[in-house]
Amino acid sequence: MKFLPYERFRIRTSLSSQEAVNRLENAIEPKRFFRFFGASEKPYEGKLEGSHFEISRIIGYRNSFLPRIKGDVESEISGCSISISMQPHVFVITFMIFWLGGVGFAFLAALGSFVSSLGQTSTADPSFLLIPGGMFIFGYLMVLGGFKFESVKSKKFFQRLFEEEEVEEMGFANPFEAAG
Repeated sequence: MKFLPYERFRIRTSLSSQEAVNRLENAIEPKRFFRFFGASEKPYEGKLEGSHFEISRIIGYRNSFLPRIKGDVESEISGCSISISMQPHVFVITFMIFWLGGVGFAFLAALGSFVSSLGQTSTADPSFLLIPGGMFIFGYLMVLGGFKFESVKSKKFFQRLFEEEEVEEMGFANPFEAAG
């Protein structure tokens, strides 16, 4: 869905599955906990086990909404397909659910108070709806913007890496089924 920080797509290519795995291997380095000086020679870090990979882009700045990328390379009759899903880290998703849930609840409570005051006085002031409403919109846009900023870069990278012939957007699936 375009309104959630989650993407799923499949790239179909004429490359063999082994060639696709080799290209991935050349683009991924093992995850390091500390990255102080010097840029990495490879654009992604994580692990590649057989035809399954779990990676994230190496960036020189902080972005808590950096997509965690999981994928599988599958052989097909004329080449292979690479199924990819991207989502923020599960801790970020959990925190944002609580944050957006809290300010959303505050907005609904303020809205209820405003609606009930409409019947009692003709000078009901809706300005107190701006704070929780603004916090909700800001939080939502921060999550979506930070995620999309990076997911667009990764999607273009994979299209170039696999010399894509077809990109199929896939529907929403449960992003927590293999979260980690």
